[in-house]
Amino acid sequence: MGECTKFGEEDLEHAIIEDFKARGYEHVKGETIQRDRREVILFNDLQTYLRHRYPDITDGEIRVAATMFRVSDRGDYVSNRETLQRIREGYSIKREDMKTTLWINLLDFQHPENNIFKIVNQLEIQGPKNDRRPDAIVYVNGIPLVVLEFKSAIREDATIYSAYQQLNIRYIRDIPELFIYNAFTVISDGVNSKAGTVFTDYPDYYSWNRSEAKDPSSDGVNSLRTLIDGMFRKERLLAIIRDFIYFPDDSGSNEKILCRYPQFFAATELLDNIGPHMKPKGDGKGGTYFGTTGCGKSFTMLFLTRLLMRSKEMRNPTIILITDREDLDNQLSKQFIRSRRFLGDENVLSMDTGTNLRNKLKDVASGGVYLSTIQKFNEEGSMLSDRSNIIIISDEAHRSQLNMEQADKIIDGKRKHTVGFARILHDSFPNATYVGFSGTPIDETMEVFGDIVDEYTMAESEKDRITSKIVYEGRAAKVALAEDQMAAIEEYYKDSLDRGANEYQVEKSKKDLSKLDIIIGNEGRLEKVSDDFIAHYEARVAEGATVAGKAMFVCANRRIAYDFYQMLKRKRPEWFEVREADRPPKEGEEKAEPIEMVKLVATRGSNDPADLFELCGDSAYRSNLQTQFKKIESNFKIAIVVDMWLTGFDVPFLDAMYLDKPIQKHSLIQAISRVNRIYEGKEYGLIVDYLGIKKELDLALNKYARGGIGRGTYPESGEFAKIVKETLSALDGRFHGFDSSGYYSDDSSKQIDCLGRAMEFVQQDKEFEHWFMSTVRKLKTAYNNCVYSDDITADERSRIYFYCGVRSMIAKIISGNAPDTAQMNRKVREMLEKAIQSDEVSQIGIIIDNIETDRIDLLSDEYLEKLESIPGSNTKFKLLERLTRMAIGNLRKINKLKADSFSERFNKIVQKYNDRHMGAEELRQIINSMTDDVVEMLNSELVSLIRSIDKEEKEADALGLTRQEKAFYDILAHTIEIYQFEFDTAKLPDMARDLKTCTDEVCSVLDWSSKEDVKDGLRMKIAMVMQKHGFPPIYLNGVYDEVFKQMENYKRYSE
Repeated sequence: MGECTKFGEEDLEHAIIEDFKARGYEHVKGETIQRDRREVILFNDLQTYLRHRYPDITDGEIRVAATMFRVSDRGDYVSNRETLQRIREGYSIKREDMKTTLWINLLDFQHPENNIFKIVNQLEIQGPKNDRRPDAIVYVNGIPLVVLEFKSAIREDATIYSAYQQLNIRYIRDIPELFIYNAFTVISDGVNSKAGTVFTDYPDYYSWNRSEAKDPSSDGVNSLRTLIDGMFRKERLLAIIRDFIYFPDDSGSNEKILCRYPQFFAATELLDNIGPHMKPKGDGKGGTYFGTTGCGKSFTMLFLTRLLMRSKEMRNPTIILITDREDLDNQLSKQFIRSRRFLGDENVLSMDTGTNLRNKLKDVASGGVYLSTIQKFNEEGSMLSDRSNIIIISDEAHRSQLNMEQADKIIDGKRKHTVGFARILHDSFPNATYVGFSGTPIDETMEVFGDIVDEYTMAESEKDRITSKIVYEGRAAKVALAEDQMAAIEEYYKDSLDRGANEYQVEKSKKDLSKLDIIIGNEGRLEKVSDDFIAHYEARVAEGATVAGKAMFVCANRRIAYDFYQMLKRKRPEWFEVREADRPPKEGEEKAEPIEMVKLVATRGSNDPADLFELCGDSAYRSNLQTQFKKIESNFKIAIVVDMWLTGFDVPFLDAMYLDKPIQKHSLIQAISRVNRIYEGKEYGLIVDYLGIKKELDLALNKYARGGIGRGTYPESGEFAKIVKETLSALDGRFHGFDSSGYYSDDSSKQIDCLGRAMEFVQQDKEFEHWFMSTVRKLKTAYNNCVYSDDITADERSRIYFYCGVRSMIAKIISGNAPDTAQMNRKVREMLEKAIQSDEVSQIGIIIDNIETDRIDLLSDEYLEKLESIPGSNTKFKLLERLTRMAIGNLRKINKLKADSFSERFNKIVQKYNDRHMGAEELRQIINSMTDDVVEMLNSELVSLIRSIDKEEKEADALGLTRQEKAFYDILAHTIEIYQFEFDTAKLPDMARDLKTCTDEVCSVLDWSSKEDVKDGLRMKIAMVMQKHGFPPIYLNGVYDEVFKQMENYKRYSE
């Protein structure tokens, strides 16, 4: 069998470069570019472009143009924002005659073929303190617009996250000049590929999974090619840079948003659709965008508005954004008002009253962006404008925004003609074009706004991890008082399917709902619901199945919500004590207020009893409740709601909604979507159903999810209980023969001993260890979604705790990560805390912490004695392995030759460890009689190797050499050893010092490693040193090669 071929970072880099070349990019190796290493602009390309774009431009004007667009003295963020603004919008320079100006556009957006596109790899950049060499940079007209960083897909330790850290920590720290011009960054390991910015947190880096709007989404290996094709076709890259990178007007937050692919395609598809549908030639229906709730539609509106405002065909349009609720209008208004510069219009206004709205819009001749609720169009009046270049964008395009009807009603004994809000809006702007955004479009949506132009489904959003998956748990049977109650609820939903929307049917629906509220609010039923909720909520918290303990309970009406609130207060009075936050706030954020754990969130009614009226509070009070609930650390954990917060309310760490209200169709999808936001550690959002509306949910999903999970159904908690049982069975099978009885005793020392033995058992085999760690993670994820299931027995729960405890301890050994006690059962948490405090495990923890922080002399005899005293041969080996890797890694930075030698010995020892048994079956049969002796022998070999490294570290001092000089000493000694010739080794220290001096001289030359004349000079200097000390010249080539490798190695690590 031939030698195994590995696919590393260089191979990935080469493959990506080939993809760029196929799209018309010129590939240039960084080392071939003649430039000052501190300079990141390719001035020759910029000059070539400017000469072609402006034939009469002079050399002096080119120099002025090249310096004026750089803003480099206002901090990383502001400099990047201002420089990109000039790159996108252009700027003027004074001509040399000082009488005229010349407008400079650094990119030709209209004619991509006029630009110079290059992909440059391994360009060395000199920073203020350290040098760096990014894997690849995309240049357009000599401007470094995109930086790409790659990691190996086959090295487990080289993750895409490490590529993120390389860019967003080390590069921006060490070579900030490069990121003044940066539009966005790309990270990839060949399987996972994502784009973001250096001001973007890692969770907000996203894949680009479509090349074209109508393409199916891709993943895995194909996603890299799709990202390159979808983002780096020349015209696409220019479009993204010009219109789809967002900065707010203020600079306080360092906010920079790169569009996600559904936002790009939605905005561009809508723009293309609006033009043909504009009146007088079109029908005024600009189209409907169907984007699942939580997918970022507000930014899609912002990008679309920018495109419309900049479109020549639109002739400076007026944009009106309409919502149907004040809180949604406030959210959208805040975003748009801080985006005036991005939109290119200072006239971006939120209208506070209907009168102001009508007065303002009546006087507008062109331009402007206005935000309002539909309800402000509440008076019939004259036409406000008959212009056709008015675009009206409706957010959540259903409900009142579709009410085009007129009717005569008897009010207070008098006949009154009523007109729907939407009808008034359309009459006010009869020639406008109407565009609808909705996560739940209905037939009437398309009738008012036109056909669906683009869509982004719930399934796609969940697959892309833009939104979280949702789990359904039905608990109606647990709280129903009688069969007839369940039947009444089912009858309500059955009847609702046949209902239309005329006023008589709506009136009947209200009466039916009123009857249903009597059943739902029955005191006996509500007592059972409150008991079940308390037990269910407390179980989730105790099991660590929730990120922050945030939950929303949805009641049918305000009276029922008040009764439920009072029941909880009676049963759990401690929940209603005002308490401080359970953790400090994030840096830069205000501290959460002391507050109760449970709050009722509802508007006041004029006929409310005094207690309810006081409890609901005014608008300022409710606004503050919203602020406190959105703080993860706040003691406010449970929000009891009726209608408020069920749409347009985003709390990413909210992971449970308890439904006890009849909700249907699009309103149901909107409500459950409150728990679908992404947050670290949140695998799913949970919906607990107390009414038995699973069938209604399935119908809504089939209509609005468009291929959601299970083709219109969510996974149920019962399905996760099956996964738990299956996974437990698999784990039990692999642990056959292992005595875990000590864990289940009440003796803490036996429990700790059992955990230690289980760690050893798992680590006997690398393949088994990997399987165990991933399987227990799967077990815990499934268990989190069925913690209160009756299908999980007490014995099964105990076994779950055992396996999770073992996994957490192994994670501590392998990676130094502390056990994740926040998401752990309370019993296991307490046991692990005892275990960590015990002498044996505490010793391990101290050693790990020291390895991680390098606080003491890790290679000392005293330290190695501590390591050798650790119980458990496999645990000891893992710690010694980590220590050895670190020691060799530190040595490699200074002395490549010796590090390579030690690394070879180390790899052989690790290979023996991995190959120390004959297979899992035989291992299980002989585990009690064999492997400890083998592993202890390997531990001794590792200790011996560590002592050799320590000796190597100290040998430089004995020779009177620095560690860098010792590297050259070893090259000379190695040459003597290989070729077996006589030489006075007493001369080697002086010779090593001379080699170090001549290499220092060479390294002071810019780009020395890529200049042949400099390398020839180095060879000559080495020959002179050899001649001076009588070293045989026949070995010049060998010495030169090793010296050159050492110089490159030292240079690489010094960066």
